[in-house]
Amino acid sequence: MRFWTFGAAVAACLSSFAPAFSQETRLPLFHGQWAVDGQHCGKPYGGEVNEGQFIVIGRGTFELYESACRITQVQQLSATDWSTVLVCQSEGESFNQNWAIKKHSPYSFTVIDGGSSGKNYKLCG
Repeated sequence: MRFWTFGAAVAACLSSFAPAFSQETRLPLFHGQWAVDGQHCGKPYGGEVNEGQFIVIGRGTFELYESACRITQVQQLSATDWSTVLVCQSEGESFNQNWAIKKHSPYSFTVIDGGSSGKNYKLCG
């Protein structure tokens, strides 16, 4: 019969979570403004720039049209695919968003926030 100490039991329990922890990573995208169309770079929303036309990526954040989001979870699924969970604030409301992100190059990625298609963004620069 094998007797476990408290420390051994905790270590065994934590080791069962190791794969989940080891898959957590940072989202490998440059900070700055990313736009669907290069003509929208450097312009504010309103007028000729509609909702969803650009994203501003900061340190652990996404700024969208009238929304500010914190990246709370990132999981790398493959060499080019990530799953993210965002906690967003907009007009006094808080909500979560789940995004799939496919990185095409250091300067372009696609956000899929629901269905099978998404929006392609390129780094403004």
